[in-house]
Amino acid sequence: MSSAIAAIVFDPGEDPDTPMRAFAAARRADGLRVRGLTQFHTDERGAECDPFVRDLDTGESVCVMQDLGAAAEGCRVDPVALTEAARLLDAALARGADVMLVNRFGRLETEQGGLIAEIGRIVSEGAPLVLAVPRRYHAAWRAFADGLDAQLAPDADALEAWWRALTTARRSARLPADPAAC
Repeated sequence: MSSAIAAIVFDPGEDPDTPMRAFAAARRADGLRVRGLTQFHTDERGAECDPFVRDLDTGESVCVMQDLGAAAEGCRVDPVALTEAARLLDAALARGADVMLVNRFGRLETEQGGLIAEIGRIVSEGAPLVLAVPRRYHAAWRAFADGLDAQLAPDADALEAWWRALTTARRSARLPADPAAC
């Protein structure tokens, strides 16, 4: 059976977010419940935030980085904002989903923090999952996913092919092997 987890593995300079948003729009057009978070770098209000995440359902956005000043060298992830992003994912999953999107598996997730608990819950509840994985964290992702994922390029066609394979496999799995047997 096709994997229900699609990891979009990307290098610096590649854009995993545009294909993820296109995928979400296409599944919504299909009438599916698409939930989760996508990542942007500028919101509609024109405020710069590098980056912010948006809830696909509610449109609520959260800037996940904090300004530590020009001389700062530490992690810029805002722990309060990350808690809010986790809350948004939990609420999205609780509303029921045909497919879930998570903007990133990043450094904090490699350290068993960040959104790792929410990612694990999505997988354990059986919702198909699409998430972006920077190549520099690919080994940690592979260890977490334990081979249960499909590795995809940051490309809309690759994502669509994965979805077709998954939905075809799931439909086939629901059909009895012998139509005469009930």
